[in-house]
Order: sequence, then structure tokens, then C-alpha cells
Amino acid sequence: MPTTLPISYDRQAPGTRSITYTVGGVAPDLSAYTGRLQVWSSGASTTGTHLFQLGTPTQLSLGAGGSIVIDMVAFESQVVAHAPTEAVFHYSLDVQDGSNPRVFISSGPVARNQP
Repeated sequence: MPTTLPISYDRQAPGTRSITYTVGGVAPDLSAYTGRLQVWSSGASTTGTHLFQLGTPTQLSLGAGGSIVIDMVAFESQVVAHAPTEAVFHYSLDVQDGSNPRVFISSGPVARNQP
């Protein structure tokens, strides 16, 4: 079931953020899937054009046990390129197995802490 999951990070040391995806309590192996994390400025509609997107395999890693790892360093480099003064964004994360329909995983706010 899709979830609303807030994410926050420190722009000085972004690191990674992990999500574990489960379906009915079972964490599927996502290794063969592709994924995308689309990002909008805070308050923007997710039906409009996204500000930027991260994808597999370099910016978003998918693995066994429903593992999803977001490279927040890549996220921050996109923020600097597109909206360096923004502090809050909104994301939507989905995965896809081959040509099957995309499966929505989660969405929510991303808070970019600015020391």
C-alpha cells in the first residue's frame, strides 16, 4: 500500500535515505525493477511538470527485501541546479517491472535543512 513518508536531510551532509517497500507484509525483491523519484517545488501539483527526477541505477538503488535507497547527494545536486533557495519539496516514488504498469510506492515532503 502506498504511504506518505516525509524525508529530511542536511544539505551540508546529504547522505542517503532508505525505504522498505512491502506488499501485504512481504518485501519483494526489487532488483529487476526500475524506479523513479520525481520532485516538485513545495505546493506544486504532482500532475504538473516535475522540477527534476532521480532514477535507477545511480541515483536510486532497488534491491532484495523491498530495499529502496535514495542518493540524497544526487538530490542536493539537482536542487542546487534547479531551485537552490528552496527549502521544501514534494516527491513521488514509483517502480516498474519491465513493461508492466508502474507501482506507486510513496510520496511526501522533502525538507532541505539549511544550517
